[in-house]
Amino acid sequence: MGFETCGPNEAMVVAGCGYSRPLMVPGGRVWVWPVIQQLQRISLNTMTLQIHSNEVNTSKGVPISCIGVAQVKIQGQNQDMLANACMQFLGKTESQIHQIALETLEGMLESSLLKVIGGCKEGFKVPVSYPNIVLLPGTTVIVPKSAAARHGAITSQM
Repeated sequence: MGFETCGPNEAMVVAGCGYSRPLMVPGGRVWVWPVIQQLQRISLNTMTLQIHSNEVNTSKGVPISCIGVAQVKIQGQNQDMLANACMQFLGKTESQIHQIALETLEGMLESSLLKVIGGCKEGFKVPVSYPNIVLLPGTTVIVPKSAAARHGAITSQM
């Protein structure tokens, strides 16, 4: 061990003797004492997720499918968010974090979609938060990434 470094796309977490709380270093260097301290790393890379919500039924029984794209990133510069992400994800691989985020956002998308379309009729234009979506029988609703970001439909803090 000794001096350990990491790039701007990851954070190091040092625990053990000398720290009452783990030391979190997003992109940089830290001294780690062999044997008495432990070093773990967490990725801060942006993950692009394809979110699908298949056949959510309107109040009239019309099935609606929705496809969305979200970009998820652990904020390394915010110590509270980094600490929360470390509690949730430290020790997990990027693919495990990707799967957890995907399942969480799919649930959020379906919940949001049910709130938006609850009580809508076929051909009804969706309210202000989704102005460009028209519900038609058998239609696939596509929420563009830019619209999702603009309306906060598929974003979440971790």
